[in-house]
Amino acid sequence: MRNLKSFTQKPYLNVKVGKDRIRKFGLFHIIALEKVAIPEFAAILAAIKLLYEAMFGSLLSRDQMESDRQSATIQLNMKAEEFKTKAIEIEPLVAFKLKKSGAYEEFYPHGTTEIHKMTQANALILMNRFEKKFTQYETTLDVQYPLIFKDIRIAYENAYDTQKGLQGSVKLNIPEFEAKKTEFFDQMYCNILTIAAHYFKTPEMMLAYFDETILEVRKHKKDEDDAQPLTQQITPLATHTPVMKFTATDTILLSNVSDSASIFWYGGNTINEAPTTAPIELLPGEEIEIPANTLGNYLILLNKDLVNTAEVEIMLV
Repeated sequence: MRNLKSFTQKPYLNVKVGKDRIRKFGLFHIIALEKVAIPEFAAILAAIKLLYEAMFGSLLSRDQMESDRQSATIQLNMKAEEFKTKAIEIEPLVAFKLKKSGAYEEFYPHGTTEIHKMTQANALILMNRFEKKFTQYETTLDVQYPLIFKDIRIAYENAYDTQKGLQGSVKLNIPEFEAKKTEFFDQMYCNILTIAAHYFKTPEMMLAYFDETILEVRKHKKDEDDAQPLTQQITPLATHTPVMKFTATDTILLSNVSDSASIFWYGGNTINEAPTTAPIELLPGEEIEIPANTLGNYLILLNKDLVNTAEVEIMLV
């Protein structure tokens, strides 16, 4: 027999992700409720929408969201093809200028094959690599490609979020967000109970209303030691190099679990090395898989925020 106390335990007491992930989690839930239009859910839908709009701003209409999604799918495919065309177009120049130094493999570790076979799963990894490497070798290559690849990557990310129905303007009123955050998750708990009561004969049906993977920042391959993420805090205006071991074949999962502070990252060959190119920004709630062979010996983190401490989690995946 299940202990009745387990039903009174709030499921979201220890959510530790950034503002944008909470927004996406709430938006997914609202879209799901609106789509089924069950009368018994009208009150909980109205309540969660009020909290969402107080925290993140006005919602788009369902028709507008659907129109935006269709446009975003076209944009997503266009930007993917644009990236592939540019990456293949510039390959002969990279080979000519950098083959002897060995830097060619930093752009094309598998030649152009992985560009031709790029999928949605690895598109952003490739786009981030090319943006970073063309910035690093801009003088040697004597081309203006860093900004081009950055623009493609940003447009692709925006189209991806819109396509998934998770796009929206995030308000930067942090005190308002924090004041409503507890109330937001309390309402989510009420919504769970209401939806569970409706589907008590088919409880698996309620899973369609909550995408909890959005709240899962950390992901890793389990090994014998079931490794836990390395948590690091970076104080305002500070640079920090985490103490961690990795090899060139590893992939590092960097997760920004801060509430409000962005984190900037770059690679270096010495522990206190200054960036040679512009560090890459990781917004609160975002994560990125970084191929270790693009970093050098160290992953270096920079918090440019004047007030807020940033917090990250780091794992090999």
